[in-house]
Amino acid sequence: MIAAVEVEWLKLRRSPLVWIVTAVVLVGIPALRVTLMASALYGDPTTPTAIKVKAMVPSTDFAGLIGITGQVLSVGSLVAVGLVLAWSFGREFTDRTVASLFSLSVGRGTIAGAKFVVLLAWGAAINVVAVFVATIGVLLLRLGAPGAAELGIKAMTVGLLAVLLALPLGDVASAARGYLPAIGALILRVVSPPH
Repeated sequence: MIAAVEVEWLKLRRSPLVWIVTAVVLVGIPALRVTLMASALYGDPTTPTAIKVKAMVPSTDFAGLIGITGQVLSVGSLVAVGLVLAWSFGREFTDRTVASLFSLSVGRGTIAGAKFVVLLAWGAAINVVAVFVATIGVLLLRLGAPGAAELGIKAMTVGLLAVLLALPLGDVASAARGYLPAIGALILRVVSPPH
C-alpha cells in the first residue's frame, strides 16, 4: 500500500490539473470571500450586489467572514476535489492504459485505496490552507478574531465534509470507464436541489 500511495502522490504532484485546481482553491476562493466581505463592509448598501452579499454574509465581523468561508468551501471543495477525483480515476480508461494495471504486482483495490488516501490528504490540506488564508483576510480587513479557533474548525469541517461528498465520484469514473461521466455526476450533485 505504501508504494501505491507514493506513486499516486507522484502522479498528483505532477498533474497540471491539480496545480490549477489548488491555485483556484487557495487564491481564487479566498479572494472571492474577501471581496464579498469588503463589499458588505465598504460598498454602497443600496446596490443589487450589496443586497445579495448582505443575504449571504450574516455579519460583517470575523464570524461573518468565516461563515462565508464555510459557504464557499462547501461548494468549492466539492467541485475541486470532484474534478481531481474524476481525473484520477478516469484517466487510465480515457488514456487506454487501464490494461497495464492488470500486470502490476499491486492489486487494483490497493491502487484505488491509494488514490482515495492521497486525494483525501490533498483535499484536507487545501481546506486547512484556505481557512488559514481567510484568517489572513480577517487581519487585512481588521475585523478582529473572537472565537477564531471554534469558527475556523467549523469552516474546515464544512470543507472536509464536502471532500467526503466528492469521494463517490471515483466510483462513477471507474464504473463509467472515464472521467467525463464523473464530471457530469459532479455537476448534477452541485446543481441538484436538496431533498
